[in-house]
Amino acid sequence: IKELIDDYLDSRGDGQGLEEALSKISRFAIVSKVGREIRFSVKIVRDVMNSGDDPKMPRFRLFVRKIRLLEEMQKSAGEQFMNIGGFEKVDPLTGVPDRASFEKLLEMVNYYIGKGEVIACLALLHVDHLAELREKHGNEFAEKALKKLTYLCSSNLREDDRVGQLGPDRYGVIVVDTTLENAKIPLNRIRWMFAADPMEASGQKIPLTLTAT
Repeated sequence: IKELIDDYLDSRGDGQGLEEALSKISRFAIVSKVGREIRFSVKIVRDVMNSGDDPKMPRFRLFVRKIRLLEEMQKSAGEQFMNIGGFEKVDPLTGVPDRASFEKLLEMVNYYIGKGEVIACLALLHVDHLAELREKHGNEFAEKALKKLTYLCSSNLREDDRVGQLGPDRYGVIVVDTTLENAKIPLNRIRWMFAADPMEASGQKIPLTLTAT
């Protein structure tokens, strides 16, 4: 990885096209001393600029993970949507993993964080004043608001990120391979989109807001 970056900087030092250059090593393998091939994946994340940084030189973070880890995470995530032994694995209202399934996914991600193999951020989301809105406009209105919330999360997050239920009206989002500051970008976009599209009730447009912590 260092050799590829050095070669790039020798030929071009303005930071333009670096993402494309680094994409050449998105996957590679190393043979261990005992002859075992270990496969790795490299994820490139554009980082937040600091106040003293040159605005013309973008910052990047590289995350190297074992392919086996990726496969385990994808397999585990897929299992959240399976019904095993008659137990429901998804929230029947929104179709995202229910609380038990999402907590299992959190445990797995936390395990790999502890091993230093992945970084992740957890955000808690809820519709502001939902209890009052439910009382005033009915349960169907509240359910549509929650469906809208989870739809915006699913459609605006990356494939590796996950949204799931943490309570009757509360949901969580796991954003992987990014810093806290970068994780705020898609979450703020979701908050803006949620507020920018009021819902209707009794012929009136009802403004809604979303809190993410």
